[in-house]
Amino acid sequence: MSEWTPPVVPPEPDELRSGPTRRRLVPLGIAVLAVLALIAAAWSVFTVRGRPTSSAVPSPVFSTAVLLTPTTPPAPSGGPVRLVATTGDIVSVPVTAGWLPTGTRKPVLTNDGTDGFGSVTWWLSNGRDQIWLEFVTPDFRGGLTAAMQLNTVPGDPTQSSPLDINGHPATQVASTGSIGAQCRIGWQQEPELAVVVYSIRTGAPSDRGCGDVAQVARGVTAKAWPLAPAVRLGLVPAGYSRVTSADRMQAWCRADAKGVTSSACVWLQAPGGFAPPAADATIVTVHGRRATITRDQNMTTISAAGAFQIIVPGAQNDPSLSELTNADLVAIAESATVTAN
Repeated sequence: MSEWTPPVVPPEPDELRSGPTRRRLVPLGIAVLAVLALIAAAWSVFTVRGRPTSSAVPSPVFSTAVLLTPTTPPAPSGGPVRLVATTGDIVSVPVTAGWLPTGTRKPVLTNDGTDGFGSVTWWLSNGRDQIWLEFVTPDFRGGLTAAMQLNTVPGDPTQSSPLDINGHPATQVASTGSIGAQCRIGWQQEPELAVVVYSIRTGAPSDRGCGDVAQVARGVTAKAWPLAPAVRLGLVPAGYSRVTSADRMQAWCRADAKGVTSSACVWLQAPGGFAPPAADATIVTVHGRRATITRDQNMTTISAAGAFQIIVPGAQNDPSLSELTNADLVAIAESATVTAN
């Protein structure tokens, strides 16, 4: 893993003060991790928390996404600030699930694996119960042992037992706590790939959901599976590349001449835009919704209440974006895609 000097963290708007990003971006440095932690807390009104705040792990999330679909393909611009179509945000999940419980919805990429921890989530029909397929590589500090401890609460009744998953020695851990019944089964699939199948059940199944988890685990195969993020941008300023994707956010950052990721990043969050707009905000229409644009030297924000928020570096953080027009911002926002849980 390469080492680099952490960038300066840009200031954040009012609505980004707390909530769950579920990530530990070790390769990206301490500063980017701090930004993610700040963004995380904004989702607290939608999330039942039951895990240590420092862990890159799931917690039960209510399905609140507002669907956004571009009406026309993103069109690159050749104005003062060149906007380009995004590429490279399809994630190759190294394992594939076979059997899934009845009532599972479509898969959602909840962690893209850039920090060594990746996950795909299926919400069940009630919108709260979940099945997680997690993949762990050597970049994740603590490996499989640490992954098996994520989202656990000290003091919750826990049972641990060994079992076999397709010839691999595995461990099953079941617990019951404030967020419901949890069960996880983890094993080392390959020397540099560990797998955890994890479930959260808000009811009180007699087996804590372990029967379903074991069946899902036995259906997992080491077959690559391309999966697009549920939240994604179709246009970004030229020179920006994807840093991270999760189920409710995506970030694209500029790299310097040496390839070091800077603190100048374009962030898409959905849902978002919960803070009241500034009095001098410009009113525009995006995806058929009333949206507002607010500018200062540090950042430019375009948001639609409850639907999305996009943050673009201001001139102080990226002088090359000083001539970004309102039409450019609307084009970036119109390129956003959000799919529901």
